[in-house]
Amino acid sequence: YSYGFNKSDKAKSKCMALVCSLSGLMIYAKDQRTQEILQKNWKTMVLDRRYAAVVEGRLPQTKGTIATLLREDRNRKVWASCNGTGEEAATDYTVLREGRNYSLVELSLHTGKKNQIRAHMEWMKTPIAGDKKYGAQTNPAGRVCLHAYKLCFIHPTTGERLDFSTGIPRIFEDTVV
Repeated sequence: YSYGFNKSDKAKSKCMALVCSLSGLMIYAKDQRTQEILQKNWKTMVLDRRYAAVVEGRLPQTKGTIATLLREDRNRKVWASCNGTGEEAATDYTVLREGRNYSLVELSLHTGKKNQIRAHMEWMKTPIAGDKKYGAQTNPAGRVCLHAYKLCFIHPTTGERLDFSTGIPRIFEDTVV
């Protein structure tokens, strides 16, 4: 999770997970009350989260859903499997473009488990470029190629629907040729 401090009350705020080596949009609570509202109502307040990723290789279909169990080992790595123990997780994917060595993929979460996208891409044998921990063999952009580019949620106090988006990083587009 991403942690921060509100200058006025030093309350620790924890809302949307975003690993430091990744990029994109995130929700940050400005105070303790807002944080509690978001955490309590996360599944109903966050309407859409989409990510763009450059993955090594090609997915078997241009569109699909990955549904597995996820479990974390003692080294804090999350693993996907179809049997055994773990929490259910599902990720939709759409291939936006395929190149010789990489594919540009849009990912959307049904569930929001820790490192879900990273574990699912590794499980599909198409790890996210630059993500050595989850099986990547290459690092064409000098970083993990995962970017949160669309976020839609209900404002915790006004009830207003808020839609945010940012472009897919140019380095992602340039990598998939």
